[in-house]
Parts: sequence; structure tokens; C-alpha cells
Amino acid sequence: MKKPSRNYRKLSALRRKAGYVMGASLLAAGMSARAADKVTPEQLYEGGTNTYSNWIELGGGGFFTGGNKAQAQQLLGLPGGAFGGIEDAHYQQVVATNTIASLDGHYLPENHDYLLKVGVAKDNLGYFRISYDNFRT
Repeated sequence: MKKPSRNYRKLSALRRKAGYVMGASLLAAGMSARAADKVTPEQLYEGGTNTYSNWIELGGGGFFTGGNKAQAQQLLGLPGGAFGGIEDAHYQQVVATNTIASLDGHYLPENHDYLLKVGVAKDNLGYFRISYDNFRT
């Protein structure tokens, strides 16, 4: 089996660090939102009395194999042990009159699944969006 090149390992470490920074910043932004005092079950699902436009979803998992662990890892295409990351993240902010900047993405390093979209939209004019996507099939 061929060893990964040094540049590949550096790029992989850079992606991991970028994911940590993105996750920490989105988590900090989400912690600034406060929950309402009294919430009905319908409001609990929809975000309470206020609707929020920024969110982050974290996920994780692992496998318990009782048979051939190497075969299970090969079949599922995942390494042994725990895995997880940011399943979905969205952040948007009004930056000027009728102009919204947004950031969307997800980061699942064990699946080699990365997505980052940055965009600016202005009403009655148009939008600009740049995106980076990497995934394993």
C-alpha cells in the first residue's frame, strides 16, 4: 500500500484545523442565543417564540463489531473507533441594507466529507456564492 504524501498529510491537518475553527465559531455564535421561558411543544420544535436563522448540528457515532473487525471496517468504509463532526451548520448576518452574508457547511473528517459555502445576496440585484466541496464515494 502506498504511503500518503507529506503534502497530503499537511492538507489533511489543515482541513481538520479549519473544521475545528468553524465549529468553535459557530458554537460560540449559537451559545449567544437565549431560550424562552415558557415554550409550547410546537414552539420547542420551531425554536420557541423567536425563529433563529443560525444553527449547528453535531453528530457522532461508532461501531461495536463482534466478528471480523477488519472486514466490517472495509465494508463500511470507516475506520475503527469513534467518528463524528459537524453534520450541518448555517450562519447568516445582515451586513448592509437589503444585503445578507451567509456561511453554510458540514465537516465529517472520517468520511472525508467537507462542504463550505460563503455567499452574499442583495435584494433586487443578485447574489455571489463561492463553494468548496469534497466527498468520498
